[in-house]
Amino acid sequence: SAAVRALAIYKHNQLISASDDKTIKVWNMKIGGCKQTLYGHSYPVTSLVINKENQLISGSLNSIKIWYINTGECLRTLEGGSSPIVQFYMNNYNQLISNSFDNQIKIWNTQTGECLKILPKFKKVIKLFVSNENNQLICGSRGGTIFLWDIEAGKCLRKFAENNSSDYLSLLVISKKDEIISGLSSGNINLCNSKTGELLKTFETKQNGLLSLVY
Repeated sequence: SAAVRALAIYKHNQLISASDDKTIKVWNMKIGGCKQTLYGHSYPVTSLVINKENQLISGSLNSIKIWYINTGECLRTLEGGSSPIVQFYMNNYNQLISNSFDNQIKIWNTQTGECLKILPKFKKVIKLFVSNENNQLICGSRGGTIFLWDIEAGKCLRKFAENNSSDYLSLLVISKKDEIISGLSSGNINLCNSKTGELLKTFETKQNGLLSLVY
């Protein structure tokens, strides 16, 4: 069996999985059976996301595909580049933000397939997060720098770095409070003001590295 690279939930009772065998499977979570298998990618499928129209978007080495889940029809194929897609996000404008293994971040119009913007390459991107309230993109790099981008304008609003340059392993925005929570390889969790970069609080977990955060 092939390794599973991504998962997505569709309408509460259906699970979608993407695998190294180049396929996407739709599962009935109540009975555990595979309802449908989608074919079309030429390389392992590494990312999945559902858009506002309940269409499935999948990413692979050289392409991004948009599917009708119920029928399995591929509506559109976007030329993703020469590097595997590792992260997907949708904003409130139904734009797709993709990050590939070569650290290239692109903004897509999923209705037309047009690539709207290509952001300057970051060094070793670890995590992206989209704040839908103000349509901003937060990008954390392995070198310890956080970048805050205006998606519409395609420009960097500010950047700030942790003093000890620890690795950022996960990011989360609490947009109503203008705060960014970052999990570090040192085991600490930092709470920062996204407008000023000010460090508000540090939580010492006494754990050897953090792999994920949820709020």
